[in-house]
Amino acid sequence: LRSRSVVPALTHPTTDVTQERAMGLGGVSLVVGGLVGGFLLRRKKIKAKKPSTPSGSANTEGVATSPGSASSVGSVGAGAGAGANHGAQASSSQSSAPAPAPASAPAATGGSALLAQMKARRAAQSSSAKKSSSNLKAKPVFVLYASQTGTCREIAKNLAAEASTKGFQAKALDMREVNFDNLSVATHPVLVLVTSSTGDGDPPDNAAKLYTKVRKKRPASEKPFAGIKYTSLGLGDSNYTRFMHVPRQFNKKFADLGAESFYKSVEADEVDGIEPIIEAWTEDLWGALTFVVTGEKPAGAGDAAAAAAAALPAVAAPWPAQLPCVKWLSGTEHDTCLSTEAKAPARDAIQYRDPKGMYSPDEPFFVTAPITCRYLTAGGVKGVNGRKVMHVELDVAGSGIRYNPGDAVGVSPENDPSLVDSVLSRLGLNADATFMCEGIPHVPCPCSVRHVFSHCVDISGALKKSLVRSLAPFCKKAEERSRMAHLASKDGAKDFEKHVANHDGLLQILTAFPSCAPPLACLLDALPPLAPRLYSLTSAMCDDGERLSAALSVVEYAAKDGTSRRGVASTWLERVASASSSSSSPSGAIGVHLRKSAGFRPPVDVVGSSVIMVGPGTGVAPYRGFLKERKFALTSASADATRGDWMLFFGCRHPEEDYLYREEFEKHAADGTLTKLVTAFSRVDGQPKSYVQHRLKELGKDVNAALARGASIFVCGDGAGMAKDVRAAFADIMVTHGEMTGGEAEMALQKMVSDGRYVTEVWCDEAHDD
Repeated sequence: LRSRSVVPALTHPTTDVTQERAMGLGGVSLVVGGLVGGFLLRRKKIKAKKPSTPSGSANTEGVATSPGSASSVGSVGAGAGAGANHGAQASSSQSSAPAPAPASAPAATGGSALLAQMKARRAAQSSSAKKSSSNLKAKPVFVLYASQTGTCREIAKNLAAEASTKGFQAKALDMREVNFDNLSVATHPVLVLVTSSTGDGDPPDNAAKLYTKVRKKRPASEKPFAGIKYTSLGLGDSNYTRFMHVPRQFNKKFADLGAESFYKSVEADEVDGIEPIIEAWTEDLWGALTFVVTGEKPAGAGDAAAAAAAALPAVAAPWPAQLPCVKWLSGTEHDTCLSTEAKAPARDAIQYRDPKGMYSPDEPFFVTAPITCRYLTAGGVKGVNGRKVMHVELDVAGSGIRYNPGDAVGVSPENDPSLVDSVLSRLGLNADATFMCEGIPHVPCPCSVRHVFSHCVDISGALKKSLVRSLAPFCKKAEERSRMAHLASKDGAKDFEKHVANHDGLLQILTAFPSCAPPLACLLDALPPLAPRLYSLTSAMCDDGERLSAALSVVEYAAKDGTSRRGVASTWLERVASASSSSSSPSGAIGVHLRKSAGFRPPVDVVGSSVIMVGPGTGVAPYRGFLKERKFALTSASADATRGDWMLFFGCRHPEEDYLYREEFEKHAADGTLTKLVTAFSRVDGQPKSYVQHRLKELGKDVNAALARGASIFVCGDGAGMAKDVRAAFADIMVTHGEMTGGEAEMALQKMVSDGRYVTEVWCDEAHDD
């Protein structure tokens, strides 16, 4: 995903949005989701009924006041729902063709005739739309997503929302919600897969179980997915060696298991930009989906009336009916829930040991020993010039974890307590209120309000259209509701990019729209899960044993509106480390798991092979483990053993500010572990800016000689542009020093990628460092 830039505070767009439209009985049509949507609301205010249960007693939320709120948040949902019901009734009443005029009625002429014709045409279209809506619900449509950073989740939710507004019975599903044994034509007749890879061709955490199941070897005659119709949208980054590995595996295995494709599957490459591909694919999806659900071909271009009717959104289901059911707890249930959370993680969870040392986000290994850290940048805890990088060590003794250089550690973070307090205050929610809400994989049941906002949902990530779309119906003021709906609409795409995109967090949008009062059920459904953060290991078992170490940028910056922003995981780890250093007792259990690397690891023969490592900034982190491994192997190698060339290209701003692991790398260069240590500095007074790609070209002759001897290339770091520039530098070196044409150089590099000799590990600051 692209790096996120710091932009001005979220403000209201000035675009004029028509608040009421002449549709039937005068409902307000909200165009939502970046995709056409329909919540039909009454013009006049609708008062919610008072709850029949006393405050503090068990109750279901979404239509009434709950004990979890300091104010009546549920009543807004009730108003939106009632409005939607009213709009539904209005649309339904219009779907009947008007009675013919009496024979004695005078023939309409002029403007009257034109209005009569328009009225008849609208009635016919409405009738056609009603019939089409009924047929479109013949089979449920499920949009399954495999998502690590949230992009596939966002796309899936928007697809399901648009499908619903078009009349389909559609639902977006986290792959954790899907049981392989229950996946059949009877339960999931039509599927749209939205999938991606994480790392270098690994399945996202939420898809790991289903991915393992579908890839299990079974007889070719076994077709458990027979009759299922599916299509697939894959997201990937061609900087990676195993580009599109997971999407292609899902696509192939679903077909092998008997599912049949009903529409072309596509792949969207982040390097080229995913939006145009997704938009073109989505545009033709609806016709194919209509045919597979109803068995009827969509209206042709020649049938204008039918085509217009098909284009109209079908009647939307009342919004609260689409929300999960929240039941507030009281008495013993309430007390037990709070008591259990106060002792979390449970003793059994802390004592859990996987016999193979293979832990997961759902079943992590809990580090209870104090963690240690030190700052790798100048300035210590204050940092320097807005940058602060921290080296963290986690003791996993007794876990059984066995790792290799190139692997990554996953850490399950917590949201900033002060931010949680601010969000709950704005929402008017009681932090200690407890509830039951089943069917959301990342929310435990039962749970307290504070726990769910601290540990379960992401409240500080970049704002997405699906969240804005979900919040819009709960604005009390019509003007704010209309403006928010516009931001989430297809017509409001430019305004969304200008005023909302690249802004962080739920609190910002709620502050910008003061009348927005979503119920807890809406937020549980709309907010993405708080995902584990992955950090490349800098350690090697041959030297560090059962201690995992990582280097991470501590993300803190001041937005242009003057507010302070902090990364979730990095600032949390810094707080935990600070507490550990000031106390001899553990500061709390930290859930960790190992993410094995498929291809980003040193060659088997670390002594005789040649390696070129490129790693600006924290991209140099995994090479620390690579070099530890090589140094250990060199100590036991025979004197006459062939020694390959190991070259490290490292870039940073200033040698006295952010030269990470400087002392260690210079020692490796001095003792021969490194053949060449090449640095590039971009912020040294009186010197031109220098980046790793520039230094590669300067040493092009040596680089080309190493490539001629079969050297492998590793590129690690921020992928916002560095990876492209580095690859272009290697191509230029092959042309200049290898006597190749541009086309031959590109073919040679692509062959290296295919052979596993050109391996990348790239990220954006948001996805990797925080």
